[in-house]
Amino acid sequence: AHYQRDTDRATAYYQEALSLRRELGDRRGIAACLNNLGSEAQRQGLLDLAEGYHREALAIVEELEDLQGIATALHNAAEVARLRGAPNRSLALHQRALGLWRELGHRAGMALAIDGVGSAVAELGKPQRAARYFGMARMLREAHHAGLVQPGQVRPPAGEEKAQLLLGAAAYHAELELGKLLSPDAAAEEALAEAILTPEA
Repeated sequence: AHYQRDTDRATAYYQEALSLRRELGDRRGIAACLNNLGSEAQRQGLLDLAEGYHREALAIVEELEDLQGIATALHNAAEVARLRGAPNRSLALHQRALGLWRELGHRAGMALAIDGVGSAVAELGKPQRAARYFGMARMLREAHHAGLVQPGQVRPPAGEEKAQLLLGAAAYHAELELGKLLSPDAAAEEALAEAILTPEA
């Protein structure tokens, strides 16, 4: 009940902020509010609503040619696709986001996208690859202080538990450590090259 109250309060706040941004004609602010509303809808399991918000946000930031905004909207859309049981689509969207974060030199964004790639490939039945990607993302955060100041501040990637269960703890951590050995550019190249295996309807 407490969680629901917090979610309702956040949604009401973002709706109010969205109305204000629309009145001001602040398109970048509108996109940010839409992304936030989409994330709140996603937390409630309202995936159609979330997808609509993220699609509208993406259209705005694409018109503005806001690369960081596009990458953020792609990440959000990728998470909705994963929750819908469409890991190939999720993978493709995370790869698009990764390409933009890499172009921007944004290490935190790259780590987020590589975690997303790992979660998608875990759903595709490739736990070794997933564990390696999670290691790459951790390397980016640790080596470049991109979002990991203290352990526990970054949520574990969505596919981590599944990869651990499929591999077992020892094999999972071995692959994780292998991923941490890569350079940022090598990690990005490997994640961008991950193949989409099975077409989805």
